[in-house]
Amino acid sequence: MASELHVDTIKHSGGTSAITIASDGTFLPQKIPCALMYLSSDAGNAADSSWTKIPYNAEEFDTHGIADTSDNRFEFTSATAGIYFFSACLRITQAGILNRFILALRKNASTYLSQNEINIPDITGSMYPQFQTSTMVSVANGDYIDAAYYITSGSATGLSESRSSTSFYCYRISA
Repeated sequence: MASELHVDTIKHSGGTSAITIASDGTFLPQKIPCALMYLSSDAGNAADSSWTKIPYNAEEFDTHGIADTSDNRFEFTSATAGIYFFSACLRITQAGILNRFILALRKNASTYLSQNEINIPDITGSMYPQFQTSTMVSVANGDYIDAAYYITSGSATGLSESRSSTSFYCYRISA
């Protein structure tokens, strides 16, 4: 005898589904705003000694049109505003001296929300450091969040291109 899964749906006053709860207790929310961008092709060498937005040029998913790969950021409207979890990851390839490597999340390009930093003085040779930083923040209509890096080095630094090495994602956790 096959077991049946019963589902109850809670609807907004307008008749659209808000949440669904299965009989096994599984909570099935309607699509919430979330997106994932990544660097999918060679971006050339990293800028040295200046804050630079990470050039995300591909997206894997974007449920509510918040990812903007032409401007390398997440943009919010009154329909997508709320409290979000953000996470960014960047891997670089370094063939020489790497003095400083910072990865940061910024709100409206001016408020630094989260950052991770590494200082590696006087170490030479091939290195492939990868950093991740994350935060939660409230965003409103017109706000945007981007990820930026700051590198000082003694030689050219490349940005690794792949979903697993250079990505940026977010999802809303509260309206």
